[in-house]
This record gives sequence, structure tokens and C-alpha cells, in this order.
Amino acid sequence: MRKKRFWRHGGKISCFRKSWNTACAKIHQPVLLFRNLGQNAVRNVIRASVPERAALTLSGHKTRSVFDRYNIVSQEDLKEAAEKRQAFNETQNKISESSYKLVTIGSKNSNRLQS
Repeated sequence: MRKKRFWRHGGKISCFRKSWNTACAKIHQPVLLFRNLGQNAVRNVIRASVPERAALTLSGHKTRSVFDRYNIVSQEDLKEAAEKRQAFNETQNKISESSYKLVTIGSKNSNRLQS
């Protein structure tokens, strides 16, 4: 099996990490982890509301299982999902409460719910 090698201007890069750190410094970014760029790209595409099938094709993943490994769910994602679910539940409760009203017919003792 051949080792992966990186080349620049016709010459072999002897230390990829040093070259990577230099590149990050030139674009005024903290040192990015090269291995995380794929995960970040997939997460950003999904968070931008791109349909998953399009994101899968865009990222070049051929199988759903590999794509799912790159689409990492964070604690923030879980918190946002819980907040959305709570808001939905509150909306549903308001709708169900407002669909019934108490109607008085005749005497005080003949109260009943009417939908």
C-alpha cells in the first residue's frame, strides 16, 4: 500500500502539519483540524436546510451510512430539537383548549361542554 504524500510546486511536502498550520495562519484562522473539514462541511450543508439527498450527492458520499457518520448531532442540535418540540406541544395545547367552550343552557345546573 502506498503512503499518501502531499506535493507543492513539484516538491514533496515533508511535514504536512507545518504546511497546514502555515496555510491556516495565512487566512487568519485558528489551526483547523484537517480531518474535521469533511464533517464540518456536511454539518454546515445540512444546517443550511439543503435536502439530505442533495447534500449526500454534493459531499460525494456513496452510501447513507458514511454520510450519517459525517452528519454529527451536537448538544446544540438536540437542545434546538427539544425547544421546537416544546413550542409545538404548547401550540397544540392552545388549539385543543380553544376548541371547547362552556355553554350554559337553561338553568345553572345544566352546564355542559360543547365542541
